[in-house]
Amino acid sequence: MVLQLSHLPSSLGPLAFSSYSKGVHLLRYFSKRLYSSSSEFDKLGQWDTQLDFPLMEESSIKRGTPIPEIKVRDVGISSVIGRRNYQEDFYTIKQLRNNLLLLGVWDGHGGESCAKFCSENVEKQLERLLARTNEDDDLNLGLILSQLIYSLNHSFEVHWIKNKNNSSGSTATLALIHDGYELVIAHVGDSRAILCRDGVEKTLTLDHCPSRPDEKKRIKSLGGTVTADEIGRYLVNKRLSMSRSIGDFELRRFGVISDPDITRLRIKHSKDQFLALVTDGVTFALSDKEIV
Repeated sequence: MVLQLSHLPSSLGPLAFSSYSKGVHLLRYFSKRLYSSSSEFDKLGQWDTQLDFPLMEESSIKRGTPIPEIKVRDVGISSVIGRRNYQEDFYTIKQLRNNLLLLGVWDGHGGESCAKFCSENVEKQLERLLARTNEDDDLNLGLILSQLIYSLNHSFEVHWIKNKNNSSGSTATLALIHDGYELVIAHVGDSRAILCRDGVEKTLTLDHCPSRPDEKKRIKSLGGTVTADEIGRYLVNKRLSMSRSIGDFELRRFGVISDPDITRLRIKHSKDQFLALVTDGVTFALSDKEIV
């Protein structure tokens, strides 16, 4: 599946997608030298050329510099099943408020149940968390995303117990873009967020692999095991190739947790070309450098 949205500055060139086995590749293009000279990207009221793209008016006034809009129309998606006859990868693209965009990828394992549940329920649960805030408040997006992942994990556990399903699980890599320049990433598992800045990869997440010393220490302290399989993947109790996830409740007592890592940064519109959220089907075939 490929969704290409064309409301992009002409200087960006075309969106290009490649297909890889069992991969979801979610792209958000920011800018690619939107201005012909650096003086154009200056204080409001001092531009020496006309801007041909919509701005975040309030953010631009607040920051004293033009902030381009970032909307759903600027997002592309490519999803390929690969050799399997079923899909366990899902994605989320939601404009929550005029100044708040949610992007996410979910890479399921042990069946589609968990990843599908998360993709279908994330908007409702995030809206509930946002309803507790005022639109003019300074949002603690890192805290909100952490609460969101815990909430999804808990509600999926209730769903799992009620339906007596097998314990499937999913990665979660979520990005909130606020006011056109604030980017916050939350993730559990091994689906990555990669920013292209000045044509160079900037990996924003660190995979939750059982082989990481900090992750292995926690798992082994709770009686779990970490061993490598025949192709070199490290597994928890010979079953799971990640140390954090949503779901996987049968492995919780052995140290598999749903605590997300949070990354925050400011988008630099004159330097940042795109953000890619990718599942391991892509990163298994390509390095982060090759992706950008």
